[in-house]
Amino acid sequence: DQSFLALRERVQAETGWDYLGQLDNMFMPLDAQPLPGQPLESWNQAGRAFDVRYQEALAFDPQVEVLREDVGTETYWRVYLRAAAQDGSMGEPLRDRPWDFRARFGDEPRYYNEGGKLKDAIPAGYYVDLTALAADYGWQRVPASDNWRTFFPGIRFWHFENRGGLTWAQAMAEIYRPEELDAGGQE
Repeated sequence: DQSFLALRERVQAETGWDYLGQLDNMFMPLDAQPLPGQPLESWNQAGRAFDVRYQEALAFDPQVEVLREDVGTETYWRVYLRAAAQDGSMGEPLRDRPWDFRARFGDEPRYYNEGGKLKDAIPAGYYVDLTALAADYGWQRVPASDNWRTFFPGIRFWHFENRGGLTWAQAMAEIYRPEELDAGGQE
């Protein structure tokens, strides 16, 4: 499946920069243990997930903006990339205020308890919706963990999965022999 490479090329063409050229994570070994509150069955172990660099969204002059979207009882995130060309030839202006994760580390305790806050204003400039582009290639965002407000790794805006209609066990069986799964503690 070349969907990630196709997505990377499309992101580069639409934004003017290679955001997906460096990732925080794309593959985890069988014996890797998840962080507290994270699923035991990692799609990174199946080679069907990637994690973008979250640090870009925390920068003082971010090239990545993240919008919170509550869907039913779950919190999802929409990731936007600032276009390299800011003359209107790439992307479009944001229409909603992004989430300010940096606020959770400030002087106001309630923003820590709330996992951040909406930014004071919509940033100027032109942006491309990475979440929508990823979905075009079968890569889906995942909901935040229930503890995301007080446990940063639970936010998960950076995590995308391409399950391809498979269960986790089926995906694992595509790349591992049964004895490897047994030895790695995966059943």
